Amino acid sequence: MIDDPPNRRPQSVLFSCTMNAVRSPMAEAIARNLYGREIYFASAGVRAGEPDGFAMATMEDYGVSIAKHKPHTFEDLEEALLEELLLSTYQEELAVLAAANQLTAAGGAEPTTDSSRMQL
Repeated sequence: MIDDPPNRRPQSVLFSCTMNAVRSPMAEAIARNLYGREIYFASAGVRAGEPDGFAMATMEDYGVSIAKHKPHTFEDLEEALLEELLLSTYQEELAVLAAANQLTAAGGAEPTTDSSRMQL
């Protein structure tokens, strides 16, 4: 990013985890609950898992529902202007880089990596 103010909030954030069934949908729902439509949030996984009943019940305990969430992969994402990508495993970083190579080959932007946070 070029000379961004240090406290500027991103306009879009993608959370990821291995199967997009527990961590990333929970993070997406919590973020939406906190920020509403002020920021665009999405989530994806390296592979699509099955909806997790324990994660749903846990979120319901806090008054936030993920019952309608359907796990999906990075390949399922529509092209969106995502500024922040929050990864939770190295496996996810590899999947994102593979997907980014496909985007770059198709004329998309090339990502830069910084530990577990990527800026697209």
